[in-house]
Parts: sequence; C-alpha cells; structure tokens
Amino acid sequence: RGLAEVLVERFDVYEKSYDIRVVIGKSQTPEEIAENVIAAINSQKKAHYHSTRGMDNNRPFHHTLVSGLAKDKGLYLPESFIPFNGMKELQRLLHLPYTDICSRVLEKFPTVVPWRLHEAATDAYASFTHPEVAPVVPIGDNKFVLETFHGPTASFKDLS
Repeated sequence: RGLAEVLVERFDVYEKSYDIRVVIGKSQTPEEIAENVIAAINSQKKAHYHSTRGMDNNRPFHHTLVSGLAKDKGLYLPESFIPFNGMKELQRLLHLPYTDICSRVLEKFPTVVPWRLHEAATDAYASFTHPEVAPVVPIGDNKFVLETFHGPTASFKDLS
C-alpha cells in the first residue's frame, strides 16, 4: 500500500486529532526536546483570544477561526505571542511566499488540521491583486513599507 491509501484509511483519526510542530536543534537532548513539546502543549491548553475592541474576550482558537471578526467587530488577538522556538525558526520564514508563512504560523495552533493549511491559505488570498499578497516595497534608503491594501476590500483586515 502507498502512503495515500494509508492516509485515506486513517483520515477520521487525523481529523479528530492535532499535532504541534516543535523545531528541534541538532544538539538538543531528549530531555530538552520533551520539555519543548510539553511547553508547546501547555501553552495551547491555556490559549484564549481577545477582541481588539475589548467586548468579546476569552475565546478558544477554534471559535476565532470560524467566526473571523469578533462580535464587537474587532480582530481577535492571542493573550500571548505565538510560541516560536528561537530566531532560527523565524529566519526560516523570511524568504517563503506569504501563503507558506501563513501556513507555518497557523501550524502553531493545535486545532487546525496541518495538511489543510496551505490549501486554506492559498484560497484565502486568491483574490488579492498582488502575487506576494502583502509585498514589502522600498521607499528610500534602507526604508521599506508593507503594503496591506491588495485584498478585496483594500483594508489591512483582509490579511487576518
């Protein structure tokens, strides 16, 4: 049997579970790896999201993903920053396309099925008028601006 057949057979199992990706350094001990995995799991158990307008708070991630905007029309933000395992993990994102960066960031949330993220991100940004979605454009000597107006409503909120 091929991998595709195995995945089809186990689809229900995967749909009811999640994974958390943890970047592991070559020199890390098994104990350090275990600590990183436990820390990632614990951070997600406590994760709640709050509206930028302050009226729709303490929501779990799956609620924010399905609802989009908060009931008070604000954007949902996590209580604490998404856990990245150091600068090397962030540097790996630098030269990726926007949809790949989006997928890698969303992988940090355990209620999202990881293998569907890239497809979802690609679909979400398909209507943007710029191929880079949110290009960084030079405006002077060592000065740049992030263009956030290429979405369907020409608003930065199209990126969320």
